[in-house]
Amino acid sequence: MQRIGAILHSLHRAIITSATPLPDTVFSISINDIPRPKTWSFVRSDDELTPHTPWLMPHFSSWSWPLPYIGPLDEALSKIEKYENIVQWDNKKDAVVWRGTVWFNPDWSISLRPKLVAITEGKEWADVQVWGQGQDPKNTLNIDEFCKYRYIIYAEVGQYVS
Repeated sequence: MQRIGAILHSLHRAIITSATPLPDTVFSISINDIPRPKTWSFVRSDDELTPHTPWLMPHFSSWSWPLPYIGPLDEALSKIEKYENIVQWDNKKDAVVWRGTVWFNPDWSISLRPKLVAITEGKEWADVQVWGQGQDPKNTLNIDEFCKYRYIIYAEVGQYVS
């Protein structure tokens, strides 16, 4: 329910800050991670048989996730800027970092995340961990704590070659 409220707040802010009046519009938004025909969506398929629909790209936190380790975007950005101004590159951990779930994988590599976890397990150069679900899942990092590392893994960027 909070995610829906965050989406409505984002749309409201976009509408009231428009430089020109917007026409009356009827639309549907899919908030799930599955693209649906004739809807605005936060995801899109790379399958050429799936019809391409308008692809919305709000900040990933959807206004503000109600999770203690993420928080509002402006607060997260302030913490990150403060950390980056204090800690030099040479003082960061010389390792890759990733947190996430293993079940959410792109169509082009359904085993991407499990392979990432398996390949990095026990490696000194990797802090790759699966987190749990809910308000206080295990193995989380506050969003600014990622700045302690030199390298951050974004699992879905590009295509994985096995």
